[in-house]
Amino acid sequence: MSERFPKIHNLGSQIKGDSPDSPESSQPETDTEEVLRLYPALTEIGSAEQYEQYLETIFPDSKEKSIFWHATALENRDSILNKGFDQKVKRNFDTLNSIEGVFNFSTNREFISRYGEGMVPVVLNIRNPIEDSNTGEYGDDLDRPLSEALFKMGKRESQDFAPNYDENLKHHDAFINKISGEYYIKRAPRTGVEIGVPKQIAVAVFDAAQIYVLGSKNDAERFRKFVSEKNSN
Repeated sequence: MSERFPKIHNLGSQIKGDSPDSPESSQPETDTEEVLRLYPALTEIGSAEQYEQYLETIFPDSKEKSIFWHATALENRDSILNKGFDQKVKRNFDTLNSIEGVFNFSTNREFISRYGEGMVPVVLNIRNPIEDSNTGEYGDDLDRPLSEALFKMGKRESQDFAPNYDENLKHHDAFINKISGEYYIKRAPRTGVEIGVPKQIAVAVFDAAQIYVLGSKNDAERFRKFVSEKNSN
């Protein structure tokens, strides 16, 4: 795997709290492999190695170098593959689904599969993000930091007890929440309930132009052009 698109499975194992019950433990070794498994037509165009090289050409100046995932209903996935993300369509983690223009993604595709059967892999163009981190000990460690950041950035209307608007943050183009998942328990021994949030990098971007959808018709056409140019050299 290239340096720009690291193996997310290996990245997660560097964070303590790994266990056989981890939502990432059953995932394929790399996200690139999962993209090619979901969209096998790409393998008819070129090899996995060529696809990894091609990924390097997408948003080369982005500060986030991973493949991210968005979970949605199957019909929404098909629409996204054909038309891309719609700035006005509400497709977000369900606690924030009333906010238009907030597009949520995660490196932990198994965890977010609870939000829909349709998995959409993407590469993101992030230049000036706000970054946060937490252990995932509490269930709201995924949504609360984003919600607070949206108030500070002026993307949510002010409410009582909400963080104050900070004009210095209004030009940031993304929010990144790095969750270590060190206290996450998939099934508590006595109750069988899930406790906390597993390890992942959760990202929200605010402009559909920041999102490049992998496996789409456009992606296949650009990959074909990339391979053709490489073969002609």
